[in-house]
Amino acid sequence: MTESRKPEKTKFRWIALPLVAALCIAGASRSLSSMDSPGMGAAAELFLGRLQGALTAFSEIPIRTQATGQMVFFDSTDLPTAAGNLSLAGHITLDPTGQAFTGVLERFSISGGRIKLDLKQSARIQCTPDGTLSVEGFEAEGPHGHISANGSISREGKFIFVFRLEGADLQAFIPSWAPASIGTLDGELTLQGDWEVPLSHTSVPVNITLSGGRLLTEWGIPPMESLDVKARLERRSLEIRSFEGLLGGAPFWITGRIENPSTMPENGWLELSLQGDNLLLQRSEEIRLRAAADLQLAGPFSRPELSGKLSITDGRYEKNFDLLEGVRGPAQKSSASPLELLSIQSQLFRDVVFDVTITGTNSIYIRNSRVRTAARPELRLTGTGKKPILTGRVFFNASTLYLPGGRMQFGPGTVRLQPPDPGRPLLEFNGRGRLQGYDVVAVVEGPYDQPTVTLSSSPILANEELLLLVLSGQPPKARKAIDSGKSRNLDVVFFLGKDMMSRIEGPGSNTSTQSIMDRFDVDVGRKVTPSGDETVHVLFRVADSLLREGDTLSLAGEKDSYGYYNGGVRIAFRFR
Repeated sequence: MTESRKPEKTKFRWIALPLVAALCIAGASRSLSSMDSPGMGAAAELFLGRLQGALTAFSEIPIRTQATGQMVFFDSTDLPTAAGNLSLAGHITLDPTGQAFTGVLERFSISGGRIKLDLKQSARIQCTPDGTLSVEGFEAEGPHGHISANGSISREGKFIFVFRLEGADLQAFIPSWAPASIGTLDGELTLQGDWEVPLSHTSVPVNITLSGGRLLTEWGIPPMESLDVKARLERRSLEIRSFEGLLGGAPFWITGRIENPSTMPENGWLELSLQGDNLLLQRSEEIRLRAAADLQLAGPFSRPELSGKLSITDGRYEKNFDLLEGVRGPAQKSSASPLELLSIQSQLFRDVVFDVTITGTNSIYIRNSRVRTAARPELRLTGTGKKPILTGRVFFNASTLYLPGGRMQFGPGTVRLQPPDPGRPLLEFNGRGRLQGYDVVAVVEGPYDQPTVTLSSSPILANEELLLLVLSGQPPKARKAIDSGKSRNLDVVFFLGKDMMSRIEGPGSNTSTQSIMDRFDVDVGRKVTPSGDETVHVLFRVADSLLREGDTLSLAGEKDSYGYYNGGVRIAFRFR
């Protein structure tokens, strides 16, 4: 019951090309008794006929055969396919009845196209007297991964194939589903079904199982591991009955359907649902983000819509930032670019339309050399994969800002991302602190890249003196007019030095903020040198209670009243 029409080559693009030729015995769904056996015998005629039938889906070039006694040799020229030029060769040895054989696939390669694969070692092929065809020990590898396979099909058409995939490039093996690279897959893939129609028929029902899978994607998320998939491909629909795995050690589940999988780019339709608990979405030295997910992906494959909800369950942000950003001049600020989200350039997802709500079950903790705080988002993700848009608000808890000159306590604040320019978040923060006997109040508002920082103090200080107090911790001093510029320069140098020291131990260390900043003791201008310069005395506290309780070990440096530079170690004792 074969069809007379010519097979449509495009309907086979989704088949794993490197495996079709080696496992073409899947087409042997007819009884051996129904085949004539002139010359080479029924088993050989059946095998070679089905092999040619399988390859006809890709090329009309015939297989060459040569029979010598009970030995039959077969090979092919380079067969042009969508993946590259396919060539194969081998031989079979018939038993005396011609109803069975054993054989070897000696050459199998694909090259000159999208895929490059070569047979590592000879694969065994066999036909038993009861009509079962099988292949064992098939192994091929290349830049796009490593594949090993075993398979068999009975005389009645029941088949099972088991593939072991190692680093298999999904874009190379399922090009219609992955027009651009999306990652690599490891695992054991099993195809099982009842093939009662010719190989060229597209409605063969197949049960698909993946176990022990690992998917390493190109999307910037951690690998998906322990994948366990059960699906059924029937007619024009792929039903995902269960798809379970771990993302960052947390479980997730996918269910749904994919319509027209063999012509996915043109006619494919998605209807998928994803749920997960505490999924690891991002992990690096600077940021870690986990969330519970309840998402739906539906619509045409060319432009599906991702909707649903992400709820932050755990977040850490530990990236240092440049304190001088807030005090740079207008010319430098004007060159700042809007905040842009990560753009998905992969052709597979760049046209996905977003409508996702992002909230926080738990706060995102921000900890670096400058800030200790926590944030809770109330955001909405819209736009597309290529140009995502984030709008809404992020609420910040009361926080501590560590400055080289001391600390400031900020109350709850807000960052707003709103049209028409959500790429320039608006800041709203108020803080206060007591520095060197002065009560200082700071108001921060406006775009993140050009904020307006308003400082005031009690007792009142001039703007220049107040800024130096906040940045360097140096109290205002009476200076001679001729020396005031030089003193301010020393204060700024001191501020820069403390700012650099605060970065040494990284954002995760307490000593990078409070302790290092508080351990400096600098005194400028206590005396004047013969040349008119101010003296400088610097102490850096290294340890307390080193020899006895209450003592202090410090590194000391100075420019003394004679203009000489001195350095040393100082131990101070407190007597009761």
